[in-house]
Amino acid sequence: MHRKYAVIDLETTGPKYEQGDRIFQFGCTLITDHKIVEHITLNINPEQSIPFEIQLLTGVTNADVEKAPYFDEVAMNIYNLLEGRTLVAHNVGFDGPFIITALKEALGIELEVPFIDTVQLAQICYPSAISYRLSDLTNMLKIPHTQVHTAGSDARATAQLFLILQEKIRSFSKVTLEQLVEFSNELIGDTGAIFKDAFSIAKGKDSNNYLIENGFVVSKKVFEEKSFPTTSKVSALNAYSKLVENQFLKDNDSQRKIIKKILETLEEEEPIHFIEAPPGSGKTYAYLLAALEKATNQNPIWIVTSNLLLQQQLYEDSVLPIVSALKIKNPIVSIKGQRNYIDLEAFSYKISQLKNDKSPRVSLSVMGLVVWITETETGDLSECNQVLYQSSLWKDICVKENSKKESLYWTKAVQSVQKSNIVVTNHAFLIHYASTMSYQTKPIVLLDEVQQFEHSLEQYGTVSIKFSNLFLLQQLWSDYYLNSMTNFSKDEEHLSRTINRKLLEICDLYETWFEELNRGNYLKESIVFTNEEWIETIHHEMIRAFTKSIIQLMNYLQENSEKTSLFENSIQLLQEMKDSLLKFQESNHSYFVIERKDQYGQEMIEVLRVDSVTHVFNHFKKTIKKLIGISATIPTFTPLFYDLKAQENLTIMDSKVNSHAHHIFIPNDLVSVTAASSNQYHEQIAYCIQQIYERNGGRMLVLMHSIEALMAVEELMVNYCKRNHIELLAQKGSQLGRKIQRRFQEKSDSILLGVYSFWEGFDSGGVSINSLVITKLPFPNPVTTHQQIVQLEMKEQNRSYFAQYSIKMMLLQLYQGLGRFSRPTQKNAEIWILDVRASISKYSDKVKNIFPESAVVIEKTFKKCLNSARIKNKD
Repeated sequence: MHRKYAVIDLETTGPKYEQGDRIFQFGCTLITDHKIVEHITLNINPEQSIPFEIQLLTGVTNADVEKAPYFDEVAMNIYNLLEGRTLVAHNVGFDGPFIITALKEALGIELEVPFIDTVQLAQICYPSAISYRLSDLTNMLKIPHTQVHTAGSDARATAQLFLILQEKIRSFSKVTLEQLVEFSNELIGDTGAIFKDAFSIAKGKDSNNYLIENGFVVSKKVFEEKSFPTTSKVSALNAYSKLVENQFLKDNDSQRKIIKKILETLEEEEPIHFIEAPPGSGKTYAYLLAALEKATNQNPIWIVTSNLLLQQQLYEDSVLPIVSALKIKNPIVSIKGQRNYIDLEAFSYKISQLKNDKSPRVSLSVMGLVVWITETETGDLSECNQVLYQSSLWKDICVKENSKKESLYWTKAVQSVQKSNIVVTNHAFLIHYASTMSYQTKPIVLLDEVQQFEHSLEQYGTVSIKFSNLFLLQQLWSDYYLNSMTNFSKDEEHLSRTINRKLLEICDLYETWFEELNRGNYLKESIVFTNEEWIETIHHEMIRAFTKSIIQLMNYLQENSEKTSLFENSIQLLQEMKDSLLKFQESNHSYFVIERKDQYGQEMIEVLRVDSVTHVFNHFKKTIKKLIGISATIPTFTPLFYDLKAQENLTIMDSKVNSHAHHIFIPNDLVSVTAASSNQYHEQIAYCIQQIYERNGGRMLVLMHSIEALMAVEELMVNYCKRNHIELLAQKGSQLGRKIQRRFQEKSDSILLGVYSFWEGFDSGGVSINSLVITKLPFPNPVTTHQQIVQLEMKEQNRSYFAQYSIKMMLLQLYQGLGRFSRPTQKNAEIWILDVRASISKYSDKVKNIFPESAVVIEKTFKKCLNSARIKNKD
């Protein structure tokens, strides 16, 4: 089927025609029979000044359009050009309505043409692309695009992109196209017609060349057997010399010493040892080389970092390059938890449900996933661009935690782990799965980011009781009774009344408990009890009463299972509650927590049992052969590592690291975070970031200490960054981390707001950062559940929480944050600490003691700090 297309791009004085914005440049590329036949570019006098920031963006000045024709003069030509063609644009939701409105006002005629959006087509056809900006797509696909943000060049590039997208869509199998067509009506305008046209052509094609799994075409590479070579022939130190010789690494005596120490420790009988190596000392390549030498079938080695972002960074930025540089077949596999992998059976079932309940947002996600499945080798959902992410959809289509059933990608990942001598993963996966996956032998663990391991152990040892199931069940039976009572038999009516009564009794028990907790503002956020305290409380008895009532209700339902259609749903919800209630009461090595939570817009109680991390660790260590913790900082002061006597099993490596003369600014006149309101504090931070960026520009990393503060500051920064064409990036969740990191590496003018992972092992990928802004000294929040438990553990150890934990943890995390500037590729930069406590508190000297010796520390008013920075930059 051959259509005629007009691919357009507009440059306008602003985004809204109805508010007076006008076109000052029109670009159009015509396509006929899949070939570009003509290009048109027009400058247009908008009869108003082009805003300065738009002149900078487009390169078009007021002088350029001063003598150009007015829109009225060229409107009919444009109308004739577009009439009878399908209108295509990159973000047609803007260009399409804008040009139609302009033509109608000028000519009194409404242009009626179909619309196609290349943004949506790209999101579906390239589901793993980092970005869908036109400039990024043209760069990825190697499309010539020299004058970005000029209408003629953008239209030409969009036309070439459109032809590539069409070609890719026509290459899809009949099976895939049929699945895409099912959801294509939800796309913008006539965008879905591209898939329908391709499907009509593909109907007669043979699909025997494709591999089908659960109704989806999958990549043939999924079924290719991967061989895992032994690594015994790799000598770590010889490989290191080879990497230095090939200029992959710079020769570093400290790095050689770390390699030797790890090799020695791997040979020793000592089951637990810790090695502290400063940031920038090269520990990552050191432990990778040691693993390549020592890992065997009898002694598999697991390399474990704290979270998914750092795991992906480690594998992509260190493992793959070093294996390639050594020219050896990759013996290392990376694995994540089950929830990170798509379950094709679950996705197929979800699609069958969605066919009668489509929405534009979910339809786009489904279509992108269908295409992604044809290409992915791993089934790891994090490969998909964030634009496809839908939390409820992801939850339904991922492999369920602790699921025993076969699932293509998860099963393949587990099989790879069982065959490989070296595995890369994260703390949570190690703890959850080390004891459940079958091995020929227990693994040796090289543990990075040791300071986060204690928190991972605590999360694993936490059991929660969420009472939301109870109210879902009550609603289910209440609706059933009201909707079906006229059709009930006597037995059904009796059963329904009895179940509703029993549920009401349990809910009344919960409500009484909740009211008691609320009396006198007893439950503000959370309450933590030791095991001994818990047993003496009424809460302990309430949990036992709930357990008894739930079991009685389940027994009654099972006795009457044939009398109701709600049996399966009811039993499933009750079983979940019963399991959590029984598991909750199993341990004697626990703390107990009652928290106030918002669920479904309603305040509810959540009850947690948190096992002692020492107890969890003692169980965990039985599943491994040896643990070697390797980090820039080993937290020997925390309750777990204090119990483990980590200080006695610690080697501190002397290392010469990057000694650039960074300037560290500590403004001493800012409003203290403890004195300011949250709004005032966030406004102050946003103002400081803007002022600092105007002095330095380039890449700025802003380390924040809470997601709430990050989102507030991001909102205050958006307009500033738009005006100045600065890429504003913000870490809002694990789905985004790695892609944000790559974006930061690519863009020379960018501000990255980071929390959590970005304090630790974040690596800027070989590019230098111009400014680091630390908004607040990273003290742990003492009112969180985790910290309340730490306080109880410290008390049991007769140690001071503030002096022996809180300050030390703040200094450790601050040291980690500053460690981003110890990389070999990092140049001299500015570091700003926007917390007056770093200058005026009793512990300010301790803060300054962790600064690099070569750093120049400047403590002045914020204005004088800025002036000092300006003088430094001129020099």
